[in-house]
Amino acid sequence: MSKPRKWLSTLRVMFFMVLASFGLTSCAEESEYGKLPFSLPFDAGRVGSKTDFKINVIEKNKYRLSIVFAIKNIPEESKRIGKILGIPQRIGPAQWIERGVPAQFLVRVYKQPGNDELLNELVNHPKSSAGYVGRWADIVDIRLEPGNYSVTLEYMQGAPELAALPAKIVFARAYHGK
Repeated sequence: MSKPRKWLSTLRVMFFMVLASFGLTSCAEESEYGKLPFSLPFDAGRVGSKTDFKINVIEKNKYRLSIVFAIKNIPEESKRIGKILGIPQRIGPAQWIERGVPAQFLVRVYKQPGNDELLNELVNHPKSSAGYVGRWADIVDIRLEPGNYSVTLEYMQGAPELAALPAKIVFARAYHGK
């Protein structure tokens, strides 16, 4: 009697191991794609660098790729960094100029699976705006359907002054007020 029980016990263990391996495999595939909002560090001193990441979009909406430059809450420093990031400056009565961030980015977005290219855009001097914990340089807005996507951000050109600024890449739903 002990032999059939031993065999049945071994069969159960093998069955649960197979189920667990399927579960781990599916979790590994899902974790490959980041959930939104997605962020990762950005080194503004590494001109020529290329950053690739994968995201999972759950709902059809407009999404934005941005670079967030952290600014300390010190008026003098905010003003200095604002000039570096090309904030709007008054040049006369009711006349303003906005240079934008002194940088150039190449953005590519691919739908997965199949690697279908949805966006291939060169962005010069993206405009920046004040936001939570710093200034947000909006690189690109794109309307996406639910699914998995891979994004490539190439940092083509940048001013040396940007290297000293802590920054991060953020991919999130675009917010346009109420």
